[in-house]
Amino acid sequence: VVLVINQFETRTRLSQLMERALAELELPATHAFIKRRAIYRYSLLEGRTVHDLGSRGKAASEEIHQLIEEMEKYL
Repeated sequence: VVLVINQFETRTRLSQLMERALAELELPATHAFIKRRAIYRYSLLEGRTVHDLGSRGKAASEEIHQLIEEMEKYL
């Protein structure tokens, strides 16, 4: 089991505490976080992936790609 942090917001106290808690509890978690981005909601409403949205979805697409690469190591 590996945890994936989702809805991560770099500047919030909750996200900062979550990072520390994972480290202290030694819970296995990916290094790739999925940030809270409006583009994920927009892609859902449009019935498309963030990869399909071109430059609008570039940052989110890169996050997903990083997560996929990291998860492949566990397979």
